[in-house]
Amino acid sequence: MKITLTIKWSYKAILISVLSCSFFSSCKAQVNENYISIDKVPELTEKENYSFDIPFQPSKMKNAANGTEADILYQNNDLSFSFFNDVLFLSPQKGLIVGGTNLSIRATTDAGKNWKALDFSRFANAFHSIAKTKEHIFVLGESKYIFRTDQNLEKWEVFNSQSLYSSEASIAWYKLRFLNDSFGIVVGQRKDNGRPIMMSTKDAGNTWEAIDLEGSVLKDYALVELSILDQKTWIILDDSIGITYITTDAGKTWQDITSNMQYNTDATLRSLWSVNPNELFAAGSRSFWRSTDLAKNWTRLDFPKPFNPIEIYNEGDYLTLTDITGLGQDIYVTSMASENDDGRTAFAYKLDRGDMTLKPLLRSDSSTFIGESHAIYALDKEHIYLLDRDKLYRVQDR
Repeated sequence: MKITLTIKWSYKAILISVLSCSFFSSCKAQVNENYISIDKVPELTEKENYSFDIPFQPSKMKNAANGTEADILYQNNDLSFSFFNDVLFLSPQKGLIVGGTNLSIRATTDAGKNWKALDFSRFANAFHSIAKTKEHIFVLGESKYIFRTDQNLEKWEVFNSQSLYSSEASIAWYKLRFLNDSFGIVVGQRKDNGRPIMMSTKDAGNTWEAIDLEGSVLKDYALVELSILDQKTWIILDDSIGITYITTDAGKTWQDITSNMQYNTDATLRSLWSVNPNELFAAGSRSFWRSTDLAKNWTRLDFPKPFNPIEIYNEGDYLTLTDITGLGQDIYVTSMASENDDGRTAFAYKLDRGDMTLKPLLRSDSSTFIGESHAIYALDKEHIYLLDRDKLYRVQDR
C-alpha cells in the first residue's frame, strides 16, 4: 500500500512537472509568436534591394556656438527622400536614424563610417519614432507593424498591431515612449475613421494591449506626443493645436487641460519633455513653454536676440520648435521654419538655466543650414545628435 501510494504521488509529481513545463513553454512561445521575422512578411521585403550598405566618410565642421568641432555622420543624397524623423544612439558607435519615404532605416555600428540601409515599403509612408529598452530598439510609423531589433541592430522582427483592432483598421503610429525598461505607451491614429489609438506594454514591448479610448473626451485627431509621469499619470498631445489631455488612472478617464495660451497666442504644441513630475516643457509653433503644475498652466519663455528663433520668424515665416530632449536639468530643442529658403545659421538650441535664455547648440559662421529638423537626441554631453533635413550631426555641449 505504501509502495502504491508512493508511485501514485511520484506519477502526479511528474505529471504536474510536465504540465507546468508545457504551460510555461507555451506561454513563452505565445509571447515570441507575437513577433515575426521580417523575412516571413513578404510585403516588407518586396521592394527590390530593400536592404543595402552605404559607405560614408564622416567629416567635421567648426561649431561657432562653443568653439568645438561638430561631426557630420551621414548625408542623404537621394533627392526623392523626404526627411528623417527620429534619431537614437546606444553608444558613440552604434545608432540609427529613421524617416521616409519607404519606411526607411539607416543604422551604423562604427560611428557613421558605414550604414546599413533598410527600406521596408514601396510607398511614401514614413517612420516617426524610435525608443529602446535594455534588450530591444523599437521603430514605428505609418504602418500597422511595430518593428524591433536587438542591441546589435541586426535581427529585425515585427508585431502586427492590427491584431488588436478590426481587420478594416488602417493604422499609423506616431510616438513611443518608455517610462522604464518595462512600461511603455505608443500613440497614433486609425486612418479609416480618424479616431486616436493607444497601446501599452508592461513587459518591455514583448506583448501589447490596446487602451480603449472610445467614449472618452478625445477628439478625432491623431495623437502625436506623450509624457509618462508614472504608470497612471500620462499627458498626451493631438495633432490639431496640440490639444492636451491628462489621465491619472492609466487611461480609464481623460481630462482636457488645453491651455488658453494655445488659443490666445496661436501656440501649437508639438513636443513634450518631462524633467521630473514637477517640471514639464512644451515646444511648438513660435514658442517654448514651461509648466510646474502638470500642464494646467504654462509660462512662456521669451528669448533675446540675436538667436531668438521666435523674434526672427514672426512676419510671414512660420517657425516650429519640433523636438525636445534632455540630460538631467539640461534641455535641448530643435526647429524647422517654412518660407526660409536661404537657410539659417542655427536651428538647434540649449536652454541656459542661468538666465533662462535659448542659445545655439550648433552655429555656423560660414554657411547656413536648411534647418528642417525634426529630432534631437542626447546620449551624453559629448554626443548630442541632431538632424538637419538631409544630414546627421554630432555636437558637444561645452
